[in-house]
Amino acid sequence: MSIDPFSTSSVNSVLGDVTSNTNAANVAAVASAQQNARLKKQLNQLSDSYSGQFRDIGDQLNQIQNVQSSIASGISSLQAGKASVDSLYALFQSMNDLLTDAQNPANAAGAAQAFQAKMMTLRSMTSHSDGNLLSGADQRVTYTATVSGTDMTFTGRHMGSEYTIAASDGNVWAPNDSGSALTAYSTYPNTPAGKSSSFGGATILNSQSGTAINFTVNALGATPQTLTGTFTGQGVGVYDSWLYDELSTPEGIARAQKDVAAAMGAAEAEQYRYASAIDIATYYSSKADLDASTLTNKQQSLTEEQALKAADLQDKFKQAQNSLSLAMQAASNASSAQIQLLPAASGIFTPDDTSNYIDIFA
Repeated sequence: MSIDPFSTSSVNSVLGDVTSNTNAANVAAVASAQQNARLKKQLNQLSDSYSGQFRDIGDQLNQIQNVQSSIASGISSLQAGKASVDSLYALFQSMNDLLTDAQNPANAAGAAQAFQAKMMTLRSMTSHSDGNLLSGADQRVTYTATVSGTDMTFTGRHMGSEYTIAASDGNVWAPNDSGSALTAYSTYPNTPAGKSSSFGGATILNSQSGTAINFTVNALGATPQTLTGTFTGQGVGVYDSWLYDELSTPEGIARAQKDVAAAMGAAEAEQYRYASAIDIATYYSSKADLDASTLTNKQQSLTEEQALKAADLQDKFKQAQNSLSLAMQAASNASSAQIQLLPAASGIFTPDDTSNYIDIFA
């Protein structure tokens, strides 16, 4: 059975223990010190009983906060990728508008130049670089979704436009970095052959059937060269204006419209893919927020519970101190701290026989 150290009986016990070894003047101070020691011990025991629970909650909150941070970073990257895809879709729309304008022969030359400028923008937006999800599948967004270590990965896709022509002159021809001309490479892409042919009239498509292509380079120069080769395209399938007859023929415009429409479809599919990935990440974020809130509430409840128990101990301590004060006041008002008890038979004990004194605090 547990004994309340601050009960009246405990106070009287302390008082008895103290007065048997000290004089009356020091009784209150020593008894109060003992009660303080008992209070401190019980408060420490109370704190120890809760420390394990607080430590466990703190560890769990740290894990959840790490997950929240990872998810937030993932959502930020996905939202940036989604914004880029939205811009890409708008770019394709504007290219499609140019194709409509080009159907008027008077606008064809200007529309072709504007179309080529947008191709340069497309290359810039989808250039291969770390963090650019539009540049290819080697770019990824990975975040930790749960405290158990579940990782979610979103893989990028190449949304640009690249192509090469393995030509009959033994070189590989491909657009240069700026997208302003075809450049010949003896070994693609590391060794230029020292030849190039600019767009805007100097490079001409003669015919193309599937991957088989016939084209002329440096058509405006002194030594034009007609080549055949194998065309290999990559990306969304929209190409430079020379491959669409500089938008000067109905056939060229039709091919461009078909390719741009396909590119818009690919961009739209990417918009849905990014939106879905963001929704999934947001779900995990909400779940982590709820878990963190639940733990925080539990932590608060334990704090309040511990505080109430500590306050109860403090109240009992005050009550014990009050009982001690009342007892000491009663003792100080007594006519004598000790009472001599005389035996009924006269002469058995002498007045100086101190062995027959009884300590009332004992």
